[in-house]
Amino acid sequence: MSKKFQVYEEFVKPQRKVHTAFIHCSANSNPKWGVEECYHLHAVTNGWGDIGYHVFVERDGTGYLGRDWEKVPYAQAPFNTGSIAICLDGGQYGKDDFTDEQIAFVQRIMHDIDRAYDGKLKWKGHREVKPGRACPAFDYHTRLHISKTGNYLGGVATKKKLREAGSETIKAADRNDDVATGCAVLAAAGGGNAVVNGPPEPSALEKATSLAADATAWKQTMNTGAELLSWASVNWWLVLAAFAAVLIYKNRKLIRARLNDETKIGRLFQWDGSPQSA
Repeated sequence: MSKKFQVYEEFVKPQRKVHTAFIHCSANSNPKWGVEECYHLHAVTNGWGDIGYHVFVERDGTGYLGRDWEKVPYAQAPFNTGSIAICLDGGQYGKDDFTDEQIAFVQRIMHDIDRAYDGKLKWKGHREVKPGRACPAFDYHTRLHISKTGNYLGGVATKKKLREAGSETIKAADRNDDVATGCAVLAAAGGGNAVVNGPPEPSALEKATSLAADATAWKQTMNTGAELLSWASVNWWLVLAAFAAVLIYKNRKLIRARLNDETKIGRLFQWDGSPQSA
């Protein structure tokens, strides 16, 4: 019994309802073991008829399509319904021996899936629903940028993700500054997270967080300006005096020359009230 596996290129969103994606490991660190061996174990030895995962990531970072997206996985019973299952080859005896190429690929496919579900899909490790297991045998929260509540922080910028990341944009939204929030999230929504070739691009979340800082600075500037205008409306005479002082200072040479001329023709008076001598 054999099956031809295709290399993953793009995510095809299934028609079935999906709310969670699970990260697994094969618990086998034999370099000669891969997607075909996993398929044989699941389909033949275990009698499942197919590989249990939707995607299997070999140690060189190549991701192979396994079970059809439309089919429920056979991976984390009794939580298979409504899920997607992704497996990284490795992790025998609970050892974190996964390659950077594997992590980069998983981040890529996470970004694709997260965007397809508008950032609302939850991400979990197998061990979260199978106590006592190490699977997926690495700190997936840190390496894959998954929050403790299961949100992928490197994809679509949702309010919940931004709030979990401590974004100033959402803090502003909590203070009813919804316009700044909307601008920040919309501007960040197209962010990428390509990490396969070359340095990673800023994620949508990173762009939104950066924009949040700009929005906050802009708001502070506007608030300061409004406060100054309010103060000036009450203390207009000080503003006028300051304005006059500035004008006098900038034109002091011209004013001094004019005063000298006026004094010479007798149009200015001494301090005691008598005419100035020519």
